[in-house]
Amino acid sequence: MVPTIDASAAPPAAGLSCIRCGYDLRGLSPESPCPECGLAVHRSAVAATHGQVLADCPPRWVATVAAGAAVLAAAYLSPFAVIALNAADLLDQSRLARLLVLLLMLALHAGGAILIAVPEPGPRRRRVRGTAPNRLGTCALVLCSLAPIASLPLIAYAEVGGRWEDHATQVLVLQAAMIPCPALMMWRLRQLVLRLGRPRLAEHAVIAGTALSVAAATIAVMSLRFSRNEGVSWIAGVTIAAGVFYLWSTWTLLTITRGLRGAAREARAAWRDADAAR
Repeated sequence: MVPTIDASAAPPAAGLSCIRCGYDLRGLSPESPCPECGLAVHRSAVAATHGQVLADCPPRWVATVAAGAAVLAAAYLSPFAVIALNAADLLDQSRLARLLVLLLMLALHAGGAILIAVPEPGPRRRRVRGTAPNRLGTCALVLCSLAPIASLPLIAYAEVGGRWEDHATQVLVLQAAMIPCPALMMWRLRQLVLRLGRPRLAEHAVIAGTALSVAAATIAVMSLRFSRNEGVSWIAGVTIAAGVFYLWSTWTLLTITRGLRGAAREARAAWRDADAAR
């Protein structure tokens, strides 16, 4: 259940604009409706000052970030679908098919990252402390999610032209950009989950995502540091740990998706009630 804030607890509307229509709400009490669209003034006040209750935010934006979490969950589940299709011998093993499958998986991840990065409408994003670091982290998440997609044309060109060694470095650099994505993604989702009133889930998300990124970075460093026959046991151990953190991150994403979808439903209901009361 998404927590709500009592209208009487909201601050007075001093220099505040309606988060739905932008109407100037100065001089109105928190219990009053917006003269333009009918949305309760306290909902705009809460979104501008507290920011912790998603059910009081514009439902279209809440639905957008909920859809982003769902797409990310689908991206994290997609490797299991590929493994199942391979086991059933239902997946084409050609190079083109493998590239298309990889493109689909990366596109899902990038699409979800873009959706959860959509900025919240209204004045709150200009007032909240720490907004600049949050924006930098969100921009980094989107860029790191898009970078691996740019490596796919290089892979296809290298395989067709037979000059893989000429493009290996560029491909590795672009694909390595994926390493910080789990941590950046979970830190972004943490901001949203805290506003669901679930701080424990928010901290679990950060731990799982950060641990997965650290494990992936460790595997990459070990693979470059050791020769082919060295450090096999260490790499295997870290890979198993990465698998555990991947499963944890996937489960956490599914849980977050369910919570955000519930918040979107409550936001739609709240705004419908405001329309009905006009």
